[in-house]
Amino acid sequence: MSSDDPDEPSSGPPCGHDSGPIPGPIPETFSDPRGAARAWAGWALSGLGLGAIVLSTIMLASAGYGTRVRRSFSERRTYDMVKPAVQRALPRVALTGLTGLGLMIVGTGLRRRARRSA
Repeated sequence: MSSDDPDEPSSGPPCGHDSGPIPGPIPETFSDPRGAARAWAGWALSGLGLGAIVLSTIMLASAGYGTRVRRSFSERRTYDMVKPAVQRALPRVALTGLTGLGLMIVGTGLRRRARRSA
């Protein structure tokens, strides 16, 4: 058989056999209990941050659309109704979104520190 033949087995280890440690941050962080705790805390903070960003997006959309999305054409919200509602919600939405961004940055820093300490 030629080396280009797709039916020829590869030169790597066969399926199901251990080829050594898995590369990446997970095995390294679990070798040290403090690093593992930092890594889990980092993932938790990143998840909370992502949730806060999604929440701020939904808050801004609901301020613009209103609570009742399905309206007939004659009941639609006018520009004069939507603009003040979005402007009133903007400070709260910006604070929530920036808090989420900050949580994600802190979570990433914790995970990076856990990877370095391993």
